[in-house]
Amino acid sequence: MELIEKFRPVVWVTIRSCGHSRDDAEDVWQLVWMRVFQKIHLVRDPGRVRAWIITVARREALRHQETLARTRPAVDLAEVGGVSGSDASPEERALDVAEAESLNRMVTSLPAEQRELLDLLFGEQALSYTEISLRLRIPRGSIGPTRQRILRHLREQFTEPAVPRQTDRRDQTRTNSGDAGRPRALSTR
Repeated sequence: MELIEKFRPVVWVTIRSCGHSRDDAEDVWQLVWMRVFQKIHLVRDPGRVRAWIITVARREALRHQETLARTRPAVDLAEVGGVSGSDASPEERALDVAEAESLNRMVTSLPAEQRELLDLLFGEQALSYTEISLRLRIPRGSIGPTRQRILRHLREQFTEPAVPRQTDRRDQTRTNSGDAGRPRALSTR
C-alpha cells in the first residue's frame, strides 16, 4: 500500500495524460496496480521502480485506449443527421436540469469544510485520504465517516419532497393473518 500512496499522483497523471475519462482512468488504475504487484519482483534495481511503474501505467493506458477504440463505434448513429442521442422528452430534460440545479444549490449550501472535502474526494484531482488528511488537517480515519454523513444528508435533502404529501387514510392498510391483503380501517384508539 505504501507503494500506491507514494506513486499515486504520477500514475494518475500518466493515465489521464493519455486522454482517458475519469471512469476509464479508474479502470486503468486498477489494471496498473495489478500488473505492478504481479511483476514487481522482476525489477532488479530499486532506483528504477518509479520509471518502471510509469512505463507500466503508460502501456496499460494505451492498451486500454486501443481496446476502447476497437469496441466503441467510431460514429454515434444517434447524432447523424442531427438526431439527439437522448430519448428524453423536453419535459424530462427540463426535470433533469431542475434536479441538477437543486443538487448544486444543496452542495453550495453545505459548510465550506464539507464542500472542500467533497471537492478533494470527487474533484478532478481526487486525492488520497492521506493527502486530504494533511491538507485539511483532520484525522485520516474521520474522512470516510464524514463523507458518508455528508452524502446521506444530501441524499435525504434531495429525495425529500418539496411539499409534504398529505396521507389519505384510505391508502393506509393494516393486515392480520386472517385478512391478509384486505384493507382495514385504522383504529383511532
